[in-house]
Amino acid sequence: MNTETIGGALIATAIGLVTAFLALLQTEGINGIADIPEAAWWVLLGGGALIFLKDFQALSTRRAIKKFTGTGSG
Repeated sequence: MNTETIGGALIATAIGLVTAFLALLQTEGINGIADIPEAAWWVLLGGGALIFLKDFQALSTRRAIKKFTGTGSG
C-alpha cells in the first residue's frame, strides 16, 4: 500500500480526530456529545486541519526529494 497519497494524510487526520474526540469524551463533566462546548469543537477542527497540513507537507517534501534525486520514496 502506497501511503504517499492524500488519502494517507486523510487517514492520519481521521486517526488524530478520533483519538482527540475520545479523549474529550473522557473529560470530567462531559457525559455526551451535547455536553461538549463549542470551543472544543473549534479546537478539534483546527487540530484536524493541522494534522492534515503536516502530513500533506511531508508528502510534498517526499515527492520533491524523489523528483530531484530520482530515488525511491525519498
